[in-house]
Amino acid sequence: MVRTASRPSAADDHSVSDSKNDFFHGLLTVEPAPARDFFESLRVLFRQPEGKVVVIWPITDGDSAQSLSASAWDVGRDSIVDLSRGLYGFKGLPKSQFYEVADTTCRSLNQGQSLEAFGLSVAVATPLAAESETISEYYTRLEAKSAIINDHFRSVLKDKVLPRVWVLVAGDESTDLDRTVATLTQGTENRVDIDRLLEYLDKPELDAAYLKPWKKRRDDMAYLMRKLDVRLFSLPPNAALAAIRAFGSDKLRARLNQKAGSDASAVNAIEKTKVFRVLRGESAPSSIMRSTDPKTAQEYLRAQQAAAKEDKDLNKALGAAIEKALENAGVKARVQVEKGADQGNLTPDVWIGMPDGDPICLEPTWRSTGAEIRNELDKRQNTLTPGHIQGYVLQKVMKYVEDLEL
Repeated sequence: MVRTASRPSAADDHSVSDSKNDFFHGLLTVEPAPARDFFESLRVLFRQPEGKVVVIWPITDGDSAQSLSASAWDVGRDSIVDLSRGLYGFKGLPKSQFYEVADTTCRSLNQGQSLEAFGLSVAVATPLAAESETISEYYTRLEAKSAIINDHFRSVLKDKVLPRVWVLVAGDESTDLDRTVATLTQGTENRVDIDRLLEYLDKPELDAAYLKPWKKRRDDMAYLMRKLDVRLFSLPPNAALAAIRAFGSDKLRARLNQKAGSDASAVNAIEKTKVFRVLRGESAPSSIMRSTDPKTAQEYLRAQQAAAKEDKDLNKALGAAIEKALENAGVKARVQVEKGADQGNLTPDVWIGMPDGDPICLEPTWRSTGAEIRNELDKRQNTLTPGHIQGYVLQKVMKYVEDLEL
């Protein structure tokens, strides 16, 4: 029942009697006399300057609500209640809005992660709304369904270690590199933008071979991405070069003009990267986009030529630099490069066994803008675009899904 205050009248200056006992008595028993006394008190209060209020009285008993509404109208008509006689039947949200509201609530409580990230896609959750009379009941059904999904995956993974899959994108131009990563991630910890991936997957005109397995698992995608903690980081060209100069093979370093670098320089460069800071559990502020020095960009392009056939050499150099940086930071982690993860069919490029938590599987991908080096390298396709990297992430994660038999 809703009662709105009318404008205060200077002609009516009666004091307001204490009707608290009558109010509660009327609420419980709906006796006519106490109800009339209470509404008379409200009529007087509403004419006072301090009476500019709206009183909402939730009543679940329909008969009581009807009786009280009639009493209020009889005592003061529209000086106490509005022309609906103060009776408003609240039935809650339409069921068609349950999912949207629940999704917004989920995102606000889980760092932007949607219901889909918990396995509750529209297709999965819509039938639950039909079975629920209220949104509160709907929430309960969603929680129960999520528990069932979690139990299923726990049973599948009971004898396996669940890795965290972090894709590391190296490139020659930092502005392009950072822009691409920012486009494909959300939040401060560089988790992949699942909403973007789902939107991409839902385009019917896209039928690339690597999308077909995901289209079949469309309702599971967000959940799988969350369970595998899929993230995307950039590897600046200076950090990549420092690792190659310090730990790269002779064949790899022979491609560079500056062929040698110290372990300390490599460690210092790696420690400044966002992926390393997140790896250590530190908060990492957003990087400031700065153009790469042309000489640095060209040196990276020379090394990147090995990505086609000798990417293992690049990965080994990077893995060695990360291992040295972890050791320097006092983190007791085990790093394996191109050797598998001792977990079934998993063969990550760089496997990091952290002292606490699930292992981290780094998947470096060595990309470039395709810029030319005059009289040395011809201009090539730009593989550092969001489209290229998005496709790589989807293919790489699906490989983990299949290997883990999720």
